[in-house]
Amino acid sequence: DATYLTTHFYALTADIDFKGQSALPISYAASTIYFQGEFDGRGHTIRNVTMTASGSSFGLFGASDGRIHDLNVEDLSLSTAFKTAGGVVGTNRGVIDGVTFRGEIVGSGKAAVLGGIAGQNQGVIINCGNRGGKIEAVELDKGVKGENLGGIAGQISKGSDGKGNYIVNCFSSF
Repeated sequence: DATYLTTHFYALTADIDFKGQSALPISYAASTIYFQGEFDGRGHTIRNVTMTASGSSFGLFGASDGRIHDLNVEDLSLSTAFKTAGGVVGTNRGVIDGVTFRGEIVGSGKAAVLGGIAGQNQGVIINCGNRGGKIEAVELDKGVKGENLGGIAGQISKGSDGKGNYIVNCFSSF
């Protein structure tokens, strides 16, 4: 099991293919722990990630208060009953810049907020793209509506400036 120091700098030096391997989210625990460092994908790709879990916030990064940039995530398959889930970040309070996603997110149970780049955006998403796949909520618990589904973000929350958080210069193609 890897231990991620939240305030450090991480950079990919090559593509990573998880085919046939198990993967755990970065910055994930029983309670939400925010990644607060910088993750530089350097234009590389993380592919063939398959993850299944339940709880409150889930994605390749469970939650982020840091900076994630220049990363491609392809063929991710995420199955979750988490309330909030995203292909790259479950809950974003930081900056996501120059990131692309292609994959499948299937939420069940309590899953109500699902997005390709981030399930919930409380920060800034800029120059990002969802390059296709599927995002859907199925077999939800009684009373869960699952109506916050989006190609970039499932939900955008009000920002600390009282106006909102931002998604700038992004695209989503299905």
